[in-house]
Amino acid sequence: MIDRTAIATLIERLEQASEGSQELDEAIAISQGWTFLQMKHDAKPYWRKPGETTWSMREIGGPPSFTRSLDAALTLVPSACQVYELDYYYIGQGQWEASARLRMSDC
Repeated sequence: MIDRTAIATLIERLEQASEGSQELDEAIAISQGWTFLQMKHDAKPYWRKPGETTWSMREIGGPPSFTRSLDAALTLVPSACQVYELDYYYIGQGQWEASARLRMSDC
């Protein structure tokens, strides 16, 4: 079940962020069903994709960089949705900003 309050809080944090961060990526991952826990035979906690219950199936590098990679962000878009506008532009000092618009009626 989706915790609408938690999602609303996450959206607010994302809107207020001036740049992407690992902390935001991890919050998005948790909202999408990722887990960060130490299972039997683990030396430490590891990130696991949604539905992974086998201790050996772990993501050493952590969850995707949803707020720092356009490719990772687009994995959050349901496959039935149509991206109809994708913009990116240079904001200076080696930094780029991107935005995508979805046709929500297709989702």
